[in-house]
Amino acid sequence: KQANAHLQDGTFDEGLSILEGALAETKEQVGDDIHEAMAPLYYLYGTTLLHSVEENANVMASKGNGEAAAGGGGSEGGGEGGDGGENIGNSNDEDLQIAWENLDIARHILEGLKEKQ
Repeated sequence: KQANAHLQDGTFDEGLSILEGALAETKEQVGDDIHEAMAPLYYLYGTTLLHSVEENANVMASKGNGEAAAGGGGSEGGGEGGDGGENIGNSNDEDLQIAWENLDIARHILEGLKEKQ
């Protein structure tokens, strides 16, 4: 419930931290990565991470527009900004991959439950 509240509030890092703990704790309790109790946690983690990536992309776009409107900086500042943006882009790509994997695991668990019925 706390993680979902963070998702609604837009405090994604806090939500992700809570979900990481919940995933580890639940895995320890059930003893299986793909136990049905894990599906909602994987889903919520993937969803929260997607929202976080989207927010980061929006922040970077806003900063880029602000720099363009302000006339940018010197050539030295522009070079540093480019490197930072590239690192954030790589981080976002990794986060997107992790989000997709979590959502896919949740889907796999739920499909397995459906087949059992």
